[in-house]
Amino acid sequence: MAARRREDERRKAWRWRALLLVGVLGLVALLAPDALPLGGGRSPGPELSEMRPAPGSVVEAGPVTIEARIVSSSPAVRTVELRVDGRPHEVQSAREDSARTVSATVELPAGPHTAQVVVWDDAGRSTQAWWRFEVGTTDAAAEAEETTSLSAGGPRTGLDLEPAPGSDAFSRERLPVSETEEGFLLAQAVSAAVGEGALFTYTLEVEPGVGVDPHAFADEAERILSDPRGWTGQGEFALQRVETAAAAIRVVLASPQTVDRFCAEVGLDTEGLYSCWNGRLAMLNVERWLDAVETFEGDITTYRTYLVNHEFGHGLGFGHVNCPVPGELAPVMQQQSIDLEGCRPNGWPFPQD
Repeated sequence: MAARRREDERRKAWRWRALLLVGVLGLVALLAPDALPLGGGRSPGPELSEMRPAPGSVVEAGPVTIEARIVSSSPAVRTVELRVDGRPHEVQSAREDSARTVSATVELPAGPHTAQVVVWDDAGRSTQAWWRFEVGTTDAAAEAEETTSLSAGGPRTGLDLEPAPGSDAFSRERLPVSETEEGFLLAQAVSAAVGEGALFTYTLEVEPGVGVDPHAFADEAERILSDPRGWTGQGEFALQRVETAAAAIRVVLASPQTVDRFCAEVGLDTEGLYSCWNGRLAMLNVERWLDAVETFEGDITTYRTYLVNHEFGHGLGFGHVNCPVPGELAPVMQQQSIDLEGCRPNGWPFPQD
């Protein structure tokens, strides 16, 4: 009961902050309408492009230069953060007309890495991009072949892997649970790739002590990710569950405290209530998995479907969107845990409704 009471208090505090923010924005819009990035002919926020190393590429071992090009009209760029694997690095900046290139040179071990650049302008608007690349041997870097980069929702790439998705060479084999370096329990299994398009590998993991069987969670999450209404439904992506923590996207079911800690690595405050993508891990709050939220207005199966697909969508590069029309199904990338905004609850990227 005490935990429920604390959660209700946190939820009320969140709503009050949201109402206060709406009031402040309304006052600013009245006194200085050009300060708000609400469209109507006003200048767009900063744009990020030309990320290096190229998304999905393999680079040689040694110092790696991470960089991105920022284009901003007016107002000017105020702050830039560059992170690699969730860790901030000192940024070097070179300006050219209305654009600038930001970079950092980092010593990285062999293996997959995630780069993230976040930009704020003087109007308080932010833009971010994250992408994955791999540090390998000289031979691996020479042989690596970058595949299609998709524009919608931000930089999203994958690597073509052999054998091809859906071929008979892939087979699912149930394996024991293993422990990752963070202490999570990885439900080991190798599954056939599902879908067509850029291939993304993923793992399904559970923090010990949260009261959820790793294989039970993994079975339900894999069913969600393999459904034709999911991210594989439009031919953009193929998804394959693997048994290694070097996967492109790691889905972790964890306690609120652990979720908060890993989300804070990239400056996100989940308040013990919410889940996040931190550039490496899709951190799912176990209390939401077990109990959903009171404001969701859907059943627990729909909420779990939403929870998995929403955070996985961030891993694919999609950002948040709003309810398009009250009464319609909510987009899966809407923050349905906070407010349905008049939309109906929905857990699928491509619902058949």
